[in-house]
Amino acid sequence: MKLNTIYQDDCIKILNEKIDEKSVELIFADPPYNLSGNGLKWEGNKTGGDWYMVNEKWDKMSAPEYMQFTRKWIGACHKVLKDNGSIYISCTYHNLAEVMITLKQLNFKINNVIV
Repeated sequence: MKLNTIYQDDCIKILNEKIDEKSVELIFADPPYNLSGNGLKWEGNKTGGDWYMVNEKWDKMSAPEYMQFTRKWIGACHKVLKDNGSIYISCTYHNLAEVMITLKQLNFKINNVIV
């Protein structure tokens, strides 16, 4: 593993092939929310701002595909995190369930930061 290196590729591939197991202390992840997969368009929202689809292939998955994707990337993170490491994951209510289920399946200790 090279230190102080930015890898530009699929995160699952990098985590599985380039990063040593149990070598990372902190991961911050901002995964696709799969907003485009459900046709979301919400304008004039008074509580959180407008939401729009990004209409990109990487943000359009079926529910089973998105669950499988979530399991793969969080599983790869789990493999490289040190035993006392932490992971922070940006979520919305659109993808929170998949993230929480996967974290629970992998026995992560979960603390929520809600802003």
